[in-house]
Amino acid sequence: ALTMDDLFSIVLKKKQRFLKTSQNGKRKDLLDAFHNLGGNVDGTGYVNAQRVKDIASQFDLQIDTHSMLREYDVDGNKAIDFSEFLYLMQDQPEHQIPDGENSGDFDKSMDVGPPK
Repeated sequence: ALTMDDLFSIVLKKKQRFLKTSQNGKRKDLLDAFHNLGGNVDGTGYVNAQRVKDIASQFDLQIDTHSMLREYDVDGNKAIDFSEFLYLMQDQPEHQIPDGENSGDFDKSMDVGPPK
């Protein structure tokens, strides 16, 4: 017979599997975005400011890459690497679920603070 403890254990394992899959998918999506903006597929390299401007202009958006660098270029090398890109993407208000909960809340293991 299945006990409540067994049931909770099964549900917890399924949830952990789902969160791991979601985390891997989210990271891959961010890595793909980083690559499309000039970085390398392995997470090395840097976001290309001109590429950001070109893509933004296709959507009639204006992006101040100088401000972006000032705010997110933590190591001061005048480029956005993958860890800084993760921080930039997580810090954006448009990455919120409509009810106001931060989309990153579902899995704290994806939380990224300022790169060191």
